[in-house]
Amino acid sequence: MLAATAPIVALTENHCFPTSHWGERLVASHAQGWAGVGPAVGNANPESRLSQTMHAFGYGQFPRSGPPGPVDEIALHNSSFRREVLPAELETLEDLLADERRLHRALRTQGHTLYFDPALVKWHINEATWPQFAAMSYQSGRRYGGTRSANWPVWRRALYTAAAALSVPLAKNAWTKLPSAGGIRRDLPLVATIWCYALLQALGEAGSYLRGAREDFPFVEEDEFLIRERLGGRPLTRPEVAALVALLDPVDSESSR
Repeated sequence: MLAATAPIVALTENHCFPTSHWGERLVASHAQGWAGVGPAVGNANPESRLSQTMHAFGYGQFPRSGPPGPVDEIALHNSSFRREVLPAELETLEDLLADERRLHRALRTQGHTLYFDPALVKWHINEATWPQFAAMSYQSGRRYGGTRSANWPVWRRALYTAAAALSVPLAKNAWTKLPSAGGIRRDLPLVATIWCYALLQALGEAGSYLRGAREDFPFVEEDEFLIRERLGGRPLTRPEVAALVALLDPVDSESSR
């Protein structure tokens, strides 16, 4: 990001695909003066409960049906910022990007405004296999807990370790953020899947509170490249996303293991 020369810096994951005219819409939104602009994020593979759960936890608060306007947070890893508002020091920027919510808070503290634009749409491919689902749930909690508690005293770590066992609030939060698109059945198996994610994430957080932060997450880094594997053998039903995934070189998927 420090090497960028354009006035707008956009972040995007390699398994999250923008719709056509995304660039034009992004530039138009930033022309209104927002420090950061976040897109609506749709589920590119909503056929499984695992994928629905992952999407609810990660991007459920940014639906295409949501109202546009200033917000406290925008979609992690897939939003854009005016380059001039970003820190110029590498160490500061790395620290904020370790948990992008820190960057959002820092910008708001400085008087800047973040904007949610639901007409700016990206399609995210979520994990739809149990091994990826379980590992990502736990590792996400581990990483979040470590970042969150980096400078905490022992007593606070102990308190939050005990509280981490209460995964019900996490599950309830995800339930309210389920995508509003059709085809999603709010049934008992989906409730169980959401609770499994919440429990695994809570256990990961507790692990960091007890054992301290971790510097590396090999699975998380590798999972970013396992795009076809996320699908669990299911075809993509969105033609525009399927066409883009079909163009992937094998090095971006299976051979990256």
